[in-house]
Amino acid sequence: MDAINKQLNSNSIVNIVSADRIQELPDANAAESVARVPGVSIKREGGEGNKVVIRGLSPKYNSITVDGTRLASTDPDDRSTDLSMISQYMLDGIEVTKAGTPDLDADVLGGTVNFILKKAKPGLHANAITQGMYNGLEDTYKDNKFVFDVSNRFWKDRIGVLAQIDRENRNRSSHELNASYTLPGAELDSVNELFFTGLGLYDVLRNNKRNNNTVMIDMNIPNGNISYSSLNSSIDKDIINYSTNYVFANNARNSSSGKTDSKIEVTTRTLRYKQTLFSNLHIDAFSSFSQSTNTSYAYSFNFL
Repeated sequence: MDAINKQLNSNSIVNIVSADRIQELPDANAAESVARVPGVSIKREGGEGNKVVIRGLSPKYNSITVDGTRLASTDPDDRSTDLSMISQYMLDGIEVTKAGTPDLDADVLGGTVNFILKKAKPGLHANAITQGMYNGLEDTYKDNKFVFDVSNRFWKDRIGVLAQIDRENRNRSSHELNASYTLPGAELDSVNELFFTGLGLYDVLRNNKRNNNTVMIDMNIPNGNISYSSLNSSIDKDIINYSTNYVFANNARNSSSGKTDSKIEVTTRTLRYKQTLFSNLHIDAFSSFSQSTNTSYAYSFNFL
């Protein structure tokens, strides 16, 4: 109900997902939580969502922010942002604007997704989540997840401090099959024969390691608030690919193996000051820093 009330009271056209709704669903990361909103879909890699598609527009046409601070692009070829490293457990809500509005930057054609970080609640709170998982495809029990956060408010609840860590190891291996065909001389109102031209068999060994660290400090002042947030998220992807491809036209077979090591890191720092003076003077100032790195190393061998 809280999310619905915020949508009704909002000055812009926005969809809001509450923290309770985010945490009760078994999503792999923040990108999959966003996909619960109507009109929003995601791209996937290895079974996990990683980029947001709003109203059918490519991820490069959308904007991703954390508490209003734009996340730096993680793709060297376009402006899209990979969200697979961001944990949904650090979020207090998600705001999705599926159109350009006057209160947002006019540099996106699709929409804007704003992740709202958690803040400390009155009293001392500590929460822990531990998960162990079995992967039947690889017959392994090494998949695990650990989330821990602690928060408290001090000085008559004027100052709040929250810290959270999130560690996860997931095996996202897969067996894949690709086939190619041709349809020569296709005609209407007749039975057309398909001719298979090739077949590809793939054994993909994929391991993801996700790390998140969050710190949120806020202080209530007369008619305002001062807050500081720090977010560090990263994901390591180790991929080994074994493949065999068949070309039926010349009865050829090609086998190959390859290894790819990639790491994506996102860092944001935001200092915000909001206060109302003399009843009609509103001050909203902030300083922010956002950085992303994407490193990848690939090795491959072909056997004819």
